[in-house]
Amino acid sequence: MAASLAALVLLVLFATLVVLLVGAAVRTAVSEIRSRVATISRIEAKLDVLLKEAHIDFDPYPNVQPDIIEALQKGQKIEAIKMYRQSTPGVGLRQAKEFIEAVQRRTGV
Repeated sequence: MAASLAALVLLVLFATLVVLLVGAAVRTAVSEIRSRVATISRIEAKLDVLLKEAHIDFDPYPNVQPDIIEALQKGQKIEAIKMYRQSTPGVGLRQAKEFIEAVQRRTGV
């Protein structure tokens, strides 16, 4: 009985160690992804400034409805996501949110 209790304690300690190591690896990966997204966002912003200074019109989202842009300008992000989902059949909530956030980054709204 004492041997099985000791084995159980060792198993719990091992499992705890594995969970801690996996958690640390996930945190590191998430941190790296966030860093890369921030870098890409900065590069996109610089490109936008260069395009503007060169008087080059570039509309990455020419098919975005004006009412969605208007909702974003009013700070109504959730409403913009709803409108986009309604106007685009088959788009899920996550896809719509990512699209609207991309529109916000690219248009500066």
